[in-house]
Amino acid sequence: MEYEQILEVVKEKLPAKRFTHVLGVIETAQALAIRYNADVDKATLAAALHDVAKYEPLDQMKRMIKSEEQLPNELLDFHSELWHAAVGALIAERDLGVTDKEVLSAIRSHTTGHTNMSLLEKIVFLADYIEPNRTTPGVADCRTLAETDIDAAMILIYKRTIEYLLSKNSTIHPDTIYGYNYLVNNQHN
Repeated sequence: MEYEQILEVVKEKLPAKRFTHVLGVIETAQALAIRYNADVDKATLAAALHDVAKYEPLDQMKRMIKSEEQLPNELLDFHSELWHAAVGALIAERDLGVTDKEVLSAIRSHTTGHTNMSLLEKIVFLADYIEPNRTTPGVADCRTLAETDIDAAMILIYKRTIEYLLSKNSTIHPDTIYGYNYLVNNQHN
């Protein structure tokens, strides 16, 4: 399926405000890909698809997680807000014909992150957090860091995410903790 067709499918699946967010993620991912010499086409495609499953019915996502071998059942132990990333990667592959493993992995990991993320995965993770329509307190600091140090920006986002989840007494996906620890342990000081 061509990119324009994929974007139309995404647009049809999302409310207007969420589609505006997706367009902001695309724009931000493209800028980060240029800045860090990553593949702009892959960044564009992964950004366009990162929220393709965001508004899938929860019961349908739950069934998919339970029945699809490639979706980890332990996702069900965590907040349903995380489910759309793994389900979205499956939809992108199965329904939209995306075969690029790097793009699929960037979609899959955009909510939790993980250890030793690829540059493309980092770009989509960051772009989702810092796109221009986001107004989260402190997002400007993350945007500034992303201009010069992608790993420092990732660490700051992990910190903010973990702090937020702790303040809500929410579970924290292990990949988020492992991703944070990995980057902190591998900082180049």
